[in-house]
Amino acid sequence: MNSYQEYIDQYIGENQIKLVGISERKSLLGKDIIVFFLDNQMNVEYSEDLAIAIITKEKSSASDLQNNFNNYITKKILEILLDSEIKLSDIQPLLNKVDNSIAQNMTKANDILWGKDFYQRTLKDVQDIFNGQPKGEETTSETSNDNNVVETGGSELAGDSANQA
Repeated sequence: MNSYQEYIDQYIGENQIKLVGISERKSLLGKDIIVFFLDNQMNVEYSEDLAIAIITKEKSSASDLQNNFNNYITKKILEILLDSEIKLSDIQPLLNKVDNSIAQNMTKANDILWGKDFYQRTLKDVQDIFNGQPKGEETTSETSNDNNVVETGGSELAGDSANQA
């Protein structure tokens, strides 16, 4: 069993890896998920294959990190397409279907997180998010209206300029 200690003192973007662990969960493909504890007090989790693709011995910019990530994903997609011997005429419809599937799943997940469909959301729902109001709980007139958009104009949505008037 690999402990992945060889990654300590290397970099993910601009952040140095200080500690490495292995998550109890596995990737969807059954691979180890490695937990990297970084010098900025954050931690991130990646599969071993992705980690190999994005970890560098020296600091790298956010753009370089994103490019390494994109190159890894592109390589994996092309491997699948090449292995399937897909016809050239079928590539774009397939990519469109993948794009649509991702968009639909993002919409469903977003609806679950918000607690209601997009067309049922209101500006007050957004304000409740800024105020830390749990989804589905209505704000009552007894609660503080200091940040209420409608009654005072001051809010995260309105920014500080509304409070300076």
